[in-house]
Amino acid sequence: MSRSEGADALRGQRNLAIMIAGFGSMLNLYAPQAILPLISTELNISPTRAALLLTVTAVAVGLAAPFAGAVSDRFGRRGAILGSMLGIALPTLLSTLARSLDALLLLRFLQGLFMPAVFAATLAYIAEETAPSERGRVTALYVTANVTGGFCGRMIGSLTAEYGDWHSAFLALGAVNLLAAMGVFFLMPPSQKFVAATRLSQSVRGMAAHLKNPRLVSCFVIGFGILFSQVAVFTYLPFRLAAPPYLLTPAALGGLFISYVIGAAATPFSGRAIDRFGQRRTLAGATVVAALGIALTLMPQLWVMGVGLTLLCLAMFLCQSTSTSYVGLKAGSNRSTAAGLYLACYYAGGGAGAFLTGYAYAAGGWTACALLAITIQVAAGLIAIVFWREPVQNV
Repeated sequence: MSRSEGADALRGQRNLAIMIAGFGSMLNLYAPQAILPLISTELNISPTRAALLLTVTAVAVGLAAPFAGAVSDRFGRRGAILGSMLGIALPTLLSTLARSLDALLLLRFLQGLFMPAVFAATLAYIAEETAPSERGRVTALYVTANVTGGFCGRMIGSLTAEYGDWHSAFLALGAVNLLAAMGVFFLMPPSQKFVAATRLSQSVRGMAAHLKNPRLVSCFVIGFGILFSQVAVFTYLPFRLAAPPYLLTPAALGGLFISYVIGAAATPFSGRAIDRFGQRRTLAGATVVAALGIALTLMPQLWVMGVGLTLLCLAMFLCQSTSTSYVGLKAGSNRSTAAGLYLACYYAGGGAGAFLTGYAYAAGGWTACALLAITIQVAAGLIAIVFWREPVQNV
């Protein structure tokens, strides 16, 4: 094998390891969504309490996200990725032994604490170990693997529960997580350009400065709203569809998330929209599309709901691309700290969407849930219109 062929093989191995890390890091976050009605029935708990299985994980992600970069800087990229992936896998496997909601909540919280470090360390690894000419392509591979992992986690959970129970769903998810960690261990080359650069105290000072920037704070609030609505819809719509007259099985409920993949497929084109219309108009328009998609789920026909979910996912991925690019544009220094704060608010929104929407569902069923999610989308669009307006330049 020539030197160039060996280098190509090593790059392919590295890229595969990066994709495996992206896949494994997102496999568990919202995997229980499709089986929440089953867990609710078997544990004899309300939908709101069952949805805590999503809330606690999202809250843990939000708490850990601002410090994930510092962990990566302290322990190195590959070590942080491997340790965090094992930290996700072990609580997932232990969930098969849980017999109460409290035990499941504790284990789901532990999973969430390790997830942001995989994200932060892998993106840093890509920035350091890939050539500038291939960095965008490798990052796109990682994001694609993230999306695929999120979809497969929901499908693995729902299909396994269909032919077993919710315990077997967590067993299957944990086994896949463990295999992903092994894949990274054997395939990911050690870092060659890693240099520890950021101290925790420096990150804390950066956070304080970012929280005084109204444009960034508005973006953090918008990030909260983006995931709030998406999680609210995909958490409580399955409860509606598991009940009469639909009576969908866990496997059929897992099929709802095909819309998630369709929406993600359009994400690479979001940059064109941002370049043409700007972040402010792009995000405002996307929230209108999201609100329309949510409104369509109020219709009784399943195919109309499917169209609505697809529109919602298309809009949400566009919102996410727009808001994250806006953070990078307005953060100035300490961009990684700003990104960590954004992720903290983003996943806090997911946790709130899973928990607070339960009260709307208890009070007014799916109609109340949809109206709440639409209101959040409208509010996010208005915040962008007001706070993302560029000042008029004096000539």
